Amino acid sequence: MKKYLYLLLSFIFLIGCSKHKQADSYRVSKKNSGNFSIIAPEIQPQERIVITINNEIIWDAKGNDSLGYPGSWRYYNYPKKIKKILFIDYYKGVKKFSKEFKDTLVEIPQRTLIITRPFSKLTTTVNSQKSGFVSIDTGTRSITLVNDAVQFKGMWTDEVH
Repeated sequence: MKKYLYLLLSFIFLIGCSKHKQADSYRVSKKNSGNFSIIAPEIQPQERIVITINNEIIWDAKGNDSLGYPGSWRYYNYPKKIKKILFIDYYKGVKKFSKEFKDTLVEIPQRTLIITRPFSKLTTTVNSQKSGFVSIDTGTRSITLVNDAVQFKGMWTDEVH
């Protein structure tokens, strides 16, 4: 009986690992080996960000209940032509906002999706100031898709290997 229990638990564990591996299948460790990257600051508690390329989930991150999710810069090598990039932000399970990029920067070798920290919805370029911590519940994020060769030219990030 114990053998069957261990076999069942091993099977469940393998199924769980294979699903997680599928979500990260395009991730690479070095900038120069990727053609798509994501710069994301912290994800706040009860927030979830999903990024898809051509309707395939590339990044799905959730902020846990106490500390959220730390910021990161992740690199991906997507093997097919990138036709559509979709960013979706959920808060407490409800879709807060989304942004879609279609046929944008498809012919360049490397592109980056830059996600800002939450800022107040009342902030404009005229009254811009350091606002400190803004909750995603009352704030919003800016999402920008950039050409790495232009955005990071001459910066230390351009030399990362």
